[in-house]
Amino acid sequence: MGVKSLKEIDAAIKAANTQRDNETIEDFSTRRWNELPRVYYKELPAKLKKEADKVSIDGARRIVIESYPVGSLDELLRQPDHFTELIKRAFLEARYLIESIDTTPPEKTGNIKVDEATAEMWQPVSLIAIDFLEAWERVTGQTLPKVVKLPSLAGKRVEKLDFPVDKVNSKIWDILGEDTKGQIRFISAESLKDKRKGKQINILYAIDFENIDKAVSITRRLTPYDELVYIAISALFSVGNDYITTAQIYNAMGFEGRPSKYDIDKINKAITKMSGARIHIDNLEEIQAKYKYPVVKYDGSLLPMERASIIINGQLAEAAIHIFREPPLISFARGRKQITTIERKLLASPISKTDQNIRLQTYLIERISRIKNDSKSSNKILFETLYSETGINTAKQKQRAPEKIKQLLDHYKECDFIKGYKPDTLEEIKAADGVAIHY
Repeated sequence: MGVKSLKEIDAAIKAANTQRDNETIEDFSTRRWNELPRVYYKELPAKLKKEADKVSIDGARRIVIESYPVGSLDELLRQPDHFTELIKRAFLEARYLIESIDTTPPEKTGNIKVDEATAEMWQPVSLIAIDFLEAWERVTGQTLPKVVKLPSLAGKRVEKLDFPVDKVNSKIWDILGEDTKGQIRFISAESLKDKRKGKQINILYAIDFENIDKAVSITRRLTPYDELVYIAISALFSVGNDYITTAQIYNAMGFEGRPSKYDIDKINKAITKMSGARIHIDNLEEIQAKYKYPVVKYDGSLLPMERASIIINGQLAEAAIHIFREPPLISFARGRKQITTIERKLLASPISKTDQNIRLQTYLIERISRIKNDSKSSNKILFETLYSETGINTAKQKQRAPEKIKQLLDHYKECDFIKGYKPDTLEEIKAADGVAIHY
């Protein structure tokens, strides 16, 4: 792209970011990526050159090292100053992606953690990894035997997610400390309805984390945040993404913009935990009782996958994951037709995504989905049940809950997930024993 002025770049960004009439989200996403300005360093306006200069030398060094066969760079690595100089020269030969011309740094809040995270996300200019590697080849004369073999794909965004509402999925996230130390029995919902059987029918479930490296510093239990990552990965897989990046997962979870280093680390830890966790599901008792569910006997990884290098939308993803099949707990719910489809915008809620808040968000989505899909289900959500199911136990938590509930329900109303709810003022909600959902 031969543009050189901020005005020209701004016009190109606006054109790329505008969805056309009758253009699908998938087509818009692909076109947007292809049409966003890509400008060689020497053509960048002065303000954007300053931003390009902030690109991490360490990050570029890592891209180069991970893109060449082991041992092929040994001679260069023994000359660190020369190696760094070559990387700097490659910067000048490479193109940069411009998604924003907002060159004004975000205002500081005084909260160090928040300011660092905001600064990480503020990146008006980013180096295109594959262009940088090609520039590196021109500068050094070294070929790229590994890079040319990497699959190059167009990553697909998700606007809808399949949300499991079965009993196993509703119970296992955040109830277990360490391994299950044997099987947990979940009472089949069907056996509770069928009084003639005279006994309860169980679904057997077990999990262990023995395959996770003991040196890895992660909690050996499943959390609500893990479930959100799991659902996001499943949604991305269902629209045709076999290879998935942390940035795609972050977006599918309801976040906007780029993930910070903190977010990337948190998502990667969830992935490491779930891929290393081994689960066992067996619904033989249901089948023997002649309930019309598919036979499920699964013994394997909670998240069957491998780490991979991949070029997605022209960017080299250093820690993408290659998914082998639909995540098994989603398949389990789908086979039982105990799954609901929600729009991604529902997850872009106005409250922060702490485990406690995700627990509340998940419960409300599940409960409202049942209200909408089951005419026999009461449309009233009782706070006593909600608190019990979401771990809201202390007086302080119960004091804060009504405001969060109202924020979420207002958000769901804006998203057309519900038409309204009663009572609908904060004071009335605080005094009530529950809310009635209107859809």
